[in-house]
Amino acid sequence: MNLRCKQTIKIAALIFLVTVFLSCKTEIKDETPLVMVNNEEITFAQFRNALEGLHIQKGQDGKIDSLDIRGFLDKLIRNRLFIQEAVRTGLDQAPEVVLTVKAELKRQSILYLHKEEIYDKVRVTDDEAWEEYCARLEKRRTKPEKIREEYSADPNTQSTETKNYLSMLRKSAKLEVDPNYIQPGEEQYDPNKIAAKYNGKSISGHDLFKDIKPTETSEGQIPWEYALWQLIDNDLLEKEIQRFSPSRNSFQRNEKSIRKDLLKKHRREREVAYLEELRQKAKISRPALDPNSLFMEAKDPNLPAASVNMEGNDPNLPAALVNDEPISLAELKKGLKAEEFKEAGPEDRQSMIENRLQYLIDCLLIDQEALSRGYENRPEVRKAAKAAGDKILYKKFYRKLLLPSIKLTDEEVKTYYEEHPDLFCSPRYVKVEEIRVRTKEEANEINDELGAGADFTFLKKRSLHKRMISRHWIPLDSLSPPVKEGLIEAKVGEVIGPVSWDMGHSIFQLKRRRGGEIFPFDKVKKASRDKLFRERFNETVEKWERILRASSEVIIFEDRLQIILSNVGG
Repeated sequence: MNLRCKQTIKIAALIFLVTVFLSCKTEIKDETPLVMVNNEEITFAQFRNALEGLHIQKGQDGKIDSLDIRGFLDKLIRNRLFIQEAVRTGLDQAPEVVLTVKAELKRQSILYLHKEEIYDKVRVTDDEAWEEYCARLEKRRTKPEKIREEYSADPNTQSTETKNYLSMLRKSAKLEVDPNYIQPGEEQYDPNKIAAKYNGKSISGHDLFKDIKPTETSEGQIPWEYALWQLIDNDLLEKEIQRFSPSRNSFQRNEKSIRKDLLKKHRREREVAYLEELRQKAKISRPALDPNSLFMEAKDPNLPAASVNMEGNDPNLPAALVNDEPISLAELKKGLKAEEFKEAGPEDRQSMIENRLQYLIDCLLIDQEALSRGYENRPEVRKAAKAAGDKILYKKFYRKLLLPSIKLTDEEVKTYYEEHPDLFCSPRYVKVEEIRVRTKEEANEINDELGAGADFTFLKKRSLHKRMISRHWIPLDSLSPPVKEGLIEAKVGEVIGPVSWDMGHSIFQLKRRRGGEIFPFDKVKKASRDKLFRERFNETVEKWERILRASSEVIIFEDRLQIILSNVGG
């Protein structure tokens, strides 16, 4: 599936969800629980966000019905039961889960800090947006004004920049020139004769020399073409200048992008200013480091840890202390590329260390400030952290509890291969002839005639019947299930039908078949193991779900669910 198709499906999913859930929003709030699983709720918002993925999986034209929604809700309940079982067995204390929750708490706290100190403190006023709009136009208007001034002073002397700019403007002009404006032997310019049409407007000799006077002598006479281009160039430059003149209509068209750019600019400025505020009130100390030996290996492995080793830096000293919290040398070295660092000169090495260390200090300052404000105690922050931890717990449930219970022996794999030969054969192809009719009654009549001994080819040639001959090999798996089931066991020359399927009512005669040879076990042993494992895996998941659901309290609020189902035709 290409990117454009994925984007189209994503948009279709969002349109569907907006249509369905906005109609529900007046009756169900985001925090309203749809299900309670052992006193833990699955809210309307959680269900809505998860359902987006289901719509995308079904494709752009896929329709979600009540069965889809109920099945998806059951899946969410199952996932919640698995996560709760992982917590009950103590998997939530695993380092991976604990670190994930802490990282998400920190990330959410930083987002809230950024919102309060950056986003909420930056605004763009109407006057500021207008001034920025005018300043941008002024900057763009400077070039055509400069060129017009140069062109007016001396049209015969033009810089390369002016020539290129005028050439660009002339391409946009719609000009029709009369090459016979001056006939051979004529010495006078006819003021009433049309010399050219410019952007639909006629230009006469009077217009050409209204401001430019031709000389009386033929040697000094101004060519009419020169006068024409001087007239057009001046008009093009004037229009270009006017195009960059402020107007309220133009401002309204560009206001959104201007405000967006100004917000980005002000936020960057606020970020720099706020970082400086944190630096000023922080207690920061930096022990002296030897940049020339930062990546050197210690030559004496028995050197005491507390002493200064051959690297020139004490391994127990931090690279910096920020409000008594250390930044380790390991963190500093992690952000430096060893090879690039070793090849750099002394001054460049020192600069690389300073830049990396300043970045680490700024990050730590932000972390400390965010955590000091207690954002992690907010319900929405803890909920986001729990959701991040639940994703890890869900994976751990499968890795630690479910998958270890699935064990396959070579004998089981071989037995599975022998009991399911159709899964391990070469692709099957068929050539068939078909008689297709509109009604089942017609199909039964033809079938009766065939049963009475009528020839299939004779019946196929009747003009009242639609017929089809497959001149190419058709993959059996590509046919619809009713047709495929009838052809699997059929012999060559055998008539199958009538078969009712989405294309009508058909009677088939199998002409030829090929493929279907069963592969040797040694060749498909891995495929056989994988298929058996998938079946056992699904059986194990269902078994765990039955056990956990039987011992759990699951409450589905049917009245709230019905509101959703009614909006999808369920």
